Amino acid sequence: MATLDILSEHFSRKTRNLGRDYFAREAVVISRATPRRIEALVHGSQVYEITIDWDEISVDYDCSCTYFLETHHP
Repeated sequence: MATLDILSEHFSRKTRNLGRDYFAREAVVISRATPRRIEALVHGSQVYEITIDWDEISVDYDCSCTYFLETHHP
């Protein structure tokens, strides 16, 4: 299974759809990508910083958006 498919399972359908909408509107700018890390800026009502790190065991998410700060869920 591709990494993107595996990571997408960590997000709710609503969040995945919102992410696709942001991406389609070119509101997502990938600022850095490595085989184990993605850093991006998302231009929504503000500019949010997003980081996803992963390895064979775990995935760590960080986002400066209010939703993530309040829920700690991706």
